[in-house]
Amino acid sequence: MGSDWIKTTLGNVIITNESTYSNKDKWAFINYLDTGNLTENNISEIQHLIVGEDKIPSRAKRKILPGDIIYSTVRPNQKHYGIIKNPPSHLLVSTGFVTIRAKAEIADTNFVYWFLVQPQIIEKLQIIGEHSTSAYPSIKPSDIEELKLNLPPLPEQKAIAHILGSLDDKIELNRRMNETLEAMAQAMFKSWFVDFDPVMDNALAAGNDIPEELQEKAGVRKSLGDKRKALPEEISRLFPSEFENSEEMGWIPKGWEVGNVGDVLHRLIVKRRYKKKDVIDYGFVPVYEQGSNILMGYHNGVAEIKASQDDPAFIFGDHTCVTKLSCESFSISENVIPLKGKIFSTYWVYYAIKDKQSFEEYRRHWMELIVKKIVLPSEENAKSYEKMIANKIEKQNFISNQISTIIKLRDTLLPKLLSGQLRIPQAEKLAEAAL
Repeated sequence: MGSDWIKTTLGNVIITNESTYSNKDKWAFINYLDTGNLTENNISEIQHLIVGEDKIPSRAKRKILPGDIIYSTVRPNQKHYGIIKNPPSHLLVSTGFVTIRAKAEIADTNFVYWFLVQPQIIEKLQIIGEHSTSAYPSIKPSDIEELKLNLPPLPEQKAIAHILGSLDDKIELNRRMNETLEAMAQAMFKSWFVDFDPVMDNALAAGNDIPEELQEKAGVRKSLGDKRKALPEEISRLFPSEFENSEEMGWIPKGWEVGNVGDVLHRLIVKRRYKKKDVIDYGFVPVYEQGSNILMGYHNGVAEIKASQDDPAFIFGDHTCVTKLSCESFSISENVIPLKGKIFSTYWVYYAIKDKQSFEEYRRHWMELIVKKIVLPSEENAKSYEKMIANKIEKQNFISNQISTIIKLRDTLLPKLLSGQLRIPQAEKLAEAAL
């Protein structure tokens, strides 16, 4: 820590809950962010509500400005916090958040954000919350304001925040890239095996009769004309050019069959399911859980599930049937079921049953998932899909590993930079190497 750092409390350098919405503002609409829709600076949903038409939550009160920090006052260890850099117009956040902005003449809001998200600060606030008189662990703005910190000069604050922010930006960019790759794989599966677009295109090209129930779809495909994404000839010819009626699923490609999910699933048996106390922040073997973050932690033992690029596996849990496809060996937590493909590759099976069953259904009726109906293509069609998406999955895994590496570096640099243990030039070199 430099000699020019000062010891102070956060309350001396921040402003909390500065502005509140009232009916006098007369907004025609609001965009509302609740505490449950923000975790570790990732927003899952913002509600768009029309004033006078939609029911406005009573907690929709806190106004924010670009760059403000919002930090949940309930159960700090759930990490419902973030820094809102580009808010939509008329954004209000829940009164379950405390809004935080640094006093610009002495502190940098981004630096304050990184101070607040340190594990030891979160743990400290959680302990304070657990000793509160509320029915559940909760903190007050004054608890945040009373936190002690060593504050470097403003230029050094900005430099520290820039280093950590650049790593965080790279993590977010990589996450978006993976979301795009995943969306492409899902869109291709839907086109081939749900909407049967290649079959329809082949039927139109051959001049075959189109069933009356599919005439509207045929008209849409015709109207696209040259805008349709033509498949390579060697793939297109693998698809039939006619439809046949099935009792269970209506019109399906000729030669394909209707089967049960259980026909294509192989449930893996594991000897050990890990609990939170069994895992660490960093290690060799990832442990997947049923929660929204999927990765619970790591251990350094032997992986329960053997997975690879040639033989992946996936887990069942959370709010959708399928939550994670992995091409690397892993272990699982309680209440998670590991699966592989049977008959067809795991890649195809993963997308075939994705979102087929809600988590609530799984908890009570696992057997109901197994008997749900799906359309089974030819083995050649399934293999062609696997070949088309394999490079996307491989790239996703590469990016995921890169994300893990950068997260580890960011979390290592964070306490060292904020304590002054690591100087900025050294940290910049480490960050540049990772980026």
